[in-house]
Amino acid sequence: MSAFDEPAGIPAATTDWSPGGGRSGCAAVRIEDSKIRFGTASWADKRLVRAGTFYPNKSMGAAERLRFYSSEFSVCEVTTTYRYPPTAPVTSKWAERSVDGFVFDVCAWSLLTYGAAVQDSLWPDLQEAILPRFRDSRRLYASHLPAEVLDECFERFRYALLPLFNAGRLGAVVLRYPAWFSPRPANLDALERAAAHLEGFRVVVDVPGTGWYPSAERDGLLDWLEERDLALACTASPPQEPGVRGGSIASTSDLAFIRFAGRPDPEGSNRGRSPHRYSPAELEAWVSTIEDLASSASEVHVIMDNAAGAAPVDNARELADLVSRNLSAPFERRSDDASTTRRRREAATSRAGSSRLAAVKAETTLMKGSSGFDLAVHHLGGDGPPLMLAHATGFHGRCWSTVASELTDHFSVWALDQRGHGSSARPPDGRFAWDLFASDLLQVVETIGGHGWCAGGHSLGGGVVLLAEARAPGTFASICCYEPVVVPPHRLEAVRSAEAKVSDDAVPSDDAVPTGDASAETRGPVSLATLARKRRATFASRDAALENYRSKPPFSAFDPAALDDYVRYGFVDEPDGSVSLACRPDDEAAVFEMAPSSPTWDLLGEVKAKVTVFAGRKGGDPVGLWAEAIASRIPSGRFEAFDSLDHFGPMTAPSAVGQAFAQSLLDSP
Repeated sequence: MSAFDEPAGIPAATTDWSPGGGRSGCAAVRIEDSKIRFGTASWADKRLVRAGTFYPNKSMGAAERLRFYSSEFSVCEVTTTYRYPPTAPVTSKWAERSVDGFVFDVCAWSLLTYGAAVQDSLWPDLQEAILPRFRDSRRLYASHLPAEVLDECFERFRYALLPLFNAGRLGAVVLRYPAWFSPRPANLDALERAAAHLEGFRVVVDVPGTGWYPSAERDGLLDWLEERDLALACTASPPQEPGVRGGSIASTSDLAFIRFAGRPDPEGSNRGRSPHRYSPAELEAWVSTIEDLASSASEVHVIMDNAAGAAPVDNARELADLVSRNLSAPFERRSDDASTTRRRREAATSRAGSSRLAAVKAETTLMKGSSGFDLAVHHLGGDGPPLMLAHATGFHGRCWSTVASELTDHFSVWALDQRGHGSSARPPDGRFAWDLFASDLLQVVETIGGHGWCAGGHSLGGGVVLLAEARAPGTFASICCYEPVVVPPHRLEAVRSAEAKVSDDAVPSDDAVPTGDASAETRGPVSLATLARKRRATFASRDAALENYRSKPPFSAFDPAALDDYVRYGFVDEPDGSVSLACRPDDEAAVFEMAPSSPTWDLLGEVKAKVTVFAGRKGGDPVGLWAEAIASRIPSGRFEAFDSLDHFGPMTAPSAVGQAFAQSLLDSP
């Protein structure tokens, strides 16, 4: 009798691991003619091996570990293949070392799904096929290769999986797309081509951005997947605060796939993963959802990807036990005729809604920065090529919302809260070197994935975007900067000595006026540090802060919606009911003090992107006066001026700045 020949509603038979006796496994749970497989996203994760509570001994070799794992679970998602494509000899060993009835869900190589790939992941004999202008790029994208070479990459990837397929060990191929991917025609065409290359294999489509889509777009994508018998990768996250990315729970194929992805780690100790040990109550909330998925699919793959030592294997076992114990209730399987097409999805989605996690429209995601702690990244809407916006010192990513309204018709617009700003974590070591800001930006762009990135920045943000592009030429195709802070060498001494021109009583301690990177002819970033430390940090409420700011320049000139965004998301709540600036005055001062140490000026010649540097002529801000010289040092740089705007142009005239950004970015080749 096989593992799936047990009577309906009874956990599948377990397989002891013969070399060591083994513990009882959770190979699968069977409901009528549906199988629910349980597993994790790795059998060789170092944290799992080090935990010492799963494998019988730490000295087990690779073959022994896989044999043991496959006797305990019935599926594993292989994620290492996202970075480097597998080879047939390797997959042959996987097939040989795993027990009968076990399957592998293999993530497709990132190059095949619009993601960023490292150059050396491409086969050596295809390296010369990279288009000449991209050969020096740090990352490799599908658009960097001729179409026929990309087809060859698909064929080689498919060939590498044949040993698993022929041995009955290939569960599915997981096409993991970046979060900016949306169901526009060009993207769906690319997805259909990818599925065609994998004909004969089960295919799971992982589109983490589905929670952002309007309902009509989301339903349209689910219909499209169902028509082609492509499975949707569902994500089961633990309850979390509003505004954090969610997704749809739906069955669109005879295979249903659900990944338990954990939650962001506040300590930042596991970059790129989301450690969390699910509680029994959290797991139990998903039992009925899993059963609903099984009612409309012949197989369900439940993957624990919560990356916290032994937590994935423990939670997989616990969830399998909860599902099997819940099966004492009668189970009704739906017929698979055409009339169930819509009901198949609605049943699973409505059930998941009871846990408040299905189809959540989210705007904010926590991602790891270059130093390992959380950065808040906001998706401000839109479709098309991805565009990242970086804010000025003391501000935050959502200050771009009013500008973004002019951009979302053309771009998928993102904005991050830089370290120590907005909802992003403050660096534990208090370091605000501008090179670290650039590293954070590059890390976030790589995490989101995709190709054809554009970028925009204001003040600090403009300087950071230029530094990031100079360090990793080709990251952005086009850049727009409004008065970027890039200090020319001949101004360094003046900037450093300007501190003496600002006396200790120049600004009252309760003054609410922001420094904003530049505000007077004699002020440079260092003198602005003194002003920053004198900022009033605490107000009785956000309403009190807003009322205060409305009467004081430069806030009094801000667009009302922009000012509201600045206050709403630029303060944190205190235990006594008051609110304090999210960017601490001392931290803001530290950012200014590090500006003269930025190497950006000397690196501008390395920038490959097409760059437009904007500046306001009003007010004579020193940063604005440097803008034309900055543009002249960039190989594909140009300068444009706003006669009626000052340094705070994106806040005082967001529509005008947004339209200028859109025109410049759309004019790029």
